[in-house]
Amino acid sequence: MYRKIIEPTPFGPVALVWSVFGGAPKIVRVFLTWPGRPAGSQAEADYPGSPPSSAAEIDAVAAGIEAFLAGEDVFFPLALVALDGRPAFQRAVLRAEHRIPRGRVSTYGLIARRLGRPTAARAVGQALA
Repeated sequence: MYRKIIEPTPFGPVALVWSVFGGAPKIVRVFLTWPGRPAGSQAEADYPGSPPSSAAEIDAVAAGIEAFLAGEDVFFPLALVALDGRPAFQRAVLRAEHRIPRGRVSTYGLIARRLGRPTAARAVGQALA
């Protein structure tokens, strides 16, 4: 695993944890800074020893995140995210959430119904956590 820190952003530093899967770099996790919990510290705590590094694809994602946090309309392809290690339900939730157009909103209940699991709103929330 590797780390890349994006700073500054309007919301504080952002940390990307990434690795190579199938010969291509993919995002494993994104950490946002919370009060008293800098993104870089969170990434180091969850992925100890992950050295700072980058690749062209990761730099492109970092630039997209910076633009998104600055208010620009940015599309992130799911092919850059390592979903393989996630449970099938979480992958389905993340794909459904990714299909929500920018500027539109949904609810956990609506996503659950779209996935054919009308009573799984809490599970959708957990999958997005």
